[in-house]
Amino acid sequence: MSYGSTYGNTALREVLVDYLNATRGLHIAKENVLITRGSQMGIWLSSQLLLKKNDVVVVGNTNYDSADATFLNQQARLIRVLVDKHGIVTDEIENLCKQQQIKAVYLTSHHHHPTTVTLCAQRRIHLLNLARQYNFAIIEDDYDYDFNYNHAPILPLASHDTNGNVIYIGSVCKTVAPVFRIGYLIASKEFVDEVAKLRGIVDRQGDALLELTFADFIKSGDLDRHIRKVMKIYKQRRDLFCKLLKDELGGFFQFETPKGGMAVWTKLNANYSWATISEVARKHKLEIGDWQRYDTAKLKHNYIRIGFAAYDEEEIHELINRLKKTINEIKID
Repeated sequence: MSYGSTYGNTALREVLVDYLNATRGLHIAKENVLITRGSQMGIWLSSQLLLKKNDVVVVGNTNYDSADATFLNQQARLIRVLVDKHGIVTDEIENLCKQQQIKAVYLTSHHHHPTTVTLCAQRRIHLLNLARQYNFAIIEDDYDYDFNYNHAPILPLASHDTNGNVIYIGSVCKTVAPVFRIGYLIASKEFVDEVAKLRGIVDRQGDALLELTFADFIKSGDLDRHIRKVMKIYKQRRDLFCKLLKDELGGFFQFETPKGGMAVWTKLNANYSWATISEVARKHKLEIGDWQRYDTAKLKHNYIRIGFAAYDEEEIHELINRLKKTINEIKID
């Protein structure tokens, strides 16, 4: 009930060492772990230490908008490279490295945000080799590692990093509930030590009681049991959502059923705009949300990311029904 360490609760750090080594193939000790209040805090702390004005950060041409905002807040310069069905295109990163100094590459390797694609093995190896050769950091945001429906999880880049280039960031917020602000930053001891000093300036410590509770939650096996339970539920919701979207509105939307994660990357027919959809949807009590944030690079790709995991079966049917009413109102014959 008194002040604790800026590194986070010791019990949780020790439990995470065993858990992440076993489930992610990492090779870490307690000294490599700092507890954060979620992934976003880890991204911010990393950017504060790594970046100064005009430093180059490479991101995907579609990317997690909060990460973009964090790097831009640090006055870094974003260079966007192509993301295709195999993930971020590392050949483009190599070409950039030959032309200028790169300070960091940010990516969501397991399920790229927002497109949900997985970075293939060949590109993972290529990126690690580039980081070693050109001495840049890889900020690996593994925000939804636990949710895989068609295959076993693919180990993160951090599990193959032998040179200390990867800063691995994750959380339990998505796995359990966003209200529980518990995350972690994994890096070399030297980097973690500097992060802990910086964290102490803006946030003396995290929620020690919550951290201790999660240490017990993980150690008891309850987290793994929870993951197995919600995996079945989310897979059923994914299948139902994708089936209804295809059957009821297949002429208006293009998408691929995601292999993991909690959302579908959905393209609207070129004859329609999300601006119009969003406006008309409100009449049917359907909120599309900030659709523009999925195109911060101004590609005009007409995609947005639609989540399915938060809705039960009845709600999914209602969501599709309201979306269908919206489309029917603006449908072009």
